[in-house]
Parts: sequence; structure tokens; C-alpha cells
Amino acid sequence: AACTLQRTWRAYRARQEALSLRRSAQARLMNRDRHETAAHLQAWARLHLQGRRDRMVFQQRRQVARMARVELFREDTTVALQRWWRGLQLRARAVAVRQQHLRRREEAREMAVLSFASVMIQRVVRGFRARQRLRATGAVAALQRWWKVQHCQILLCRGNVQRSLRVVAEERHHAAVTVQRLVRGWGVR
Repeated sequence: AACTLQRTWRAYRARQEALSLRRSAQARLMNRDRHETAAHLQAWARLHLQGRRDRMVFQQRRQVARMARVELFREDTTVALQRWWRGLQLRARAVAVRQQHLRRREEAREMAVLSFASVMIQRVVRGFRARQRLRATGAVAALQRWWKVQHCQILLCRGNVQRSLRVVAEERHHAAVTVQRLVRGWGVR
């Protein structure tokens, strides 16, 4: 009976020890699970908080960027409007200057035409009056006589009479042609 009692006691102790080991193993597992669960929860919380901070930083940066874009858009729009307005004014001034230049050029052209016309009229009138005076005074014949006398005196002074007569004849012919040419030229004007 002592062996049975010892065997029962040893079995009981072995069961108790196995149960104790099992409980400690379960406790360790539970502890580990708790630690792992806590670590998971902490990691999730950190991620969540970090994500929230990151989102806040991201949103702040995005808002700053949006405000900068809006400001740049305002500046670009302002600069574009100023550029457009200056270009419009410059083009209007250029058109005015061009029109003024064309107007002055046209006036100068009209004045040149009028001036040319007045000069032509004056020339015609002067020529007509000169021809009238020549006809009235017989100046053509007097001019021819004067021309012949002058050349004859020059040639006779040289002493060579024969040559002088021949030259005088040629000179007379030349003088007559010259006078006729001048008179015809006056008549055309």
C-alpha cells in the first residue's frame, strides 16, 4: 500500500507540476500575447498619431503651397494686366504717330505739287513776257547785229583778212544758228 500511496502521491505531484507548467506556459503565452498586443496597439497608435501629424504637416504644406500659387496667380495676373495695358497704350501711340507721319507726308507731297505747279506757271509767264518784249523791241535782230560786229572786229584785228572773211562767214552762220536755237528754246518754254 505504501507503493500505491507513493505512486498516487507522485502522480498527483506530477499532475500538479504539469498543470503548473501548463499554467505558467499559458501565462507566458498570455503575457507574450499581451505584450505583442500592446506592442501592436502601441505601433498602431504611433502610426495613427504619426499619420495624423504627417497629415497635418502635409495639409499645412499643401495650404501654404496653395496660398503661394494663389499669390503667384495674383502677381502673374497683375503683371499680365499691366503688360497688356502698356502694350495697348504703346500700340495706340504708335498708331497716332504713324497717322501723324502719314498726314505730314501727304501735306508735304501736296505742297511739293503746288510748289512745282507754281514754279511751272511762273516759268511759263516769264518766258511769255520775255518773248513779248523781244518781239516788241526787235531785240533778236539787234542781238544778231551786235554778235556779228563783235566777232568781225575781233577777226579783223588779227590782220588776216581772207581768213577773216571766211571765218566771219562761218561765225555769222554759227551766230545765226545759236540765236535761232535760243529763240526757239524760249518759244517752247
